[in-house]
Amino acid sequence: MDSQQETVLRSADVEMIPRQIAVDPNGRWACIIGERRNRGWIVFWDLSDWKLLAEQGAHGSGIDDLAVAPDALHLATIGTDHVIRIWNTETFKTVDKLEQHAAEGMWGGGVAWSPNGNYIAFACGGKGSVGGRLSVWPRRDRVEST
Repeated sequence: MDSQQETVLRSADVEMIPRQIAVDPNGRWACIIGERRNRGWIVFWDLSDWKLLAEQGAHGSGIDDLAVAPDALHLATIGTDHVIRIWNTETFKTVDKLEQHAAEGMWGGGVAWSPNGNYIAFACGGKGSVGGRLSVWPRRDRVEST
């Protein structure tokens, strides 16, 4: 194994326990989800000048997953509060919420966009040996392309 270390291009400390990261496909921003003060937390960083763009609490006690929309203008997060939040990646604010995606007692899972960005899919697990659930929603702000 090569003993040389790779050179880090940039790094920054974050005031939370990071869980996952997503990067804008156009290289404008990075989003980190995690926990801070026993609450789900989301942070957006500008990748060109390495400045903090926005940070805020979200999803009650935790955020399980995130996914960038194909157009990179929206980001979806799924949390322990049983809500999927859709974020505008230019204003960094929630623009839509899909509630009750999982029954009580089910734990969060993953969230993903369809390749055309018209649908959002979510998968969650059940209690104990009970199976999970897969749900797909059409985007409320889009008309399905033909």
